[in-house]
Amino acid sequence: RLLRECLIRHKPDSRVVKTILFVIRGLEYPGIRAVLYPWYRLIFDYYFWLGVQVEAASQGGIKRYKPARITVLCYHLVCADPPPDMKKWSVTPETFERQMAYLFKRGYQSVTLEQLWGYLTIGLPLPARAICLTFDDGYRNNLTHAFPVLARYGFSATMFLVAGFIGGVNAWDRVNPGPELLTWDEVIASQSLKISFQSHSLSHCKLSSVPLDKGKREIRASREIISQKLGKPVEFFAYPYGK
Repeated sequence: RLLRECLIRHKPDSRVVKTILFVIRGLEYPGIRAVLYPWYRLIFDYYFWLGVQVEAASQGGIKRYKPARITVLCYHLVCADPPPDMKKWSVTPETFERQMAYLFKRGYQSVTLEQLWGYLTIGLPLPARAICLTFDDGYRNNLTHAFPVLARYGFSATMFLVAGFIGGVNAWDRVNPGPELLTWDEVIASQSLKISFQSHSLSHCKLSSVPLDKGKREIRASREIISQKLGKPVEFFAYPYGK
């Protein structure tokens, strides 16, 4: 933290920053990249916060950009009888209803990922009690059990779609029967319910375990397919398995 504070106070062309960059370049051998990663992260963070500091200087100072804690709730299945191997990724419709009622009664307001991104990057205002609701995979039971509840409480949400399996079932978890996924017609119709649809890859493969070219294809193709089907840009991506 002390080093980070020191870096933030020096310009990119200062001797301090140049020295650190020189040391990192000199130590970059294939066998120790994992050890050097925190140093790379530090440099990246330095340039990011330097940009924030410069931008904030004429807009009330950097304190305006200090992010508050924003809770993001991630759901998957919302159903009463999930496959046994997927129970930990599931909530019952009754539980989901109680959770949304809890948030509503305590004055929480849902925000979209676009609003959250605007807040974190350029300081756009958010409600005092902001919460972000997300759904992974694109299950049909979300349409049946979750979306009507969200509409009743006026909540927005983001759903991350597995573009190559739309209209099919969850085949990547190898459970029987695989939970059904939304069709494109259902996805398009659900946009009127304040649901934003973003990318969760093409086939839900573990991107950290596949060749780089396949990983790029999983990300790029899913974005292109969803964008083409919905007629709007896809700007957010949720990594399958969080990896």
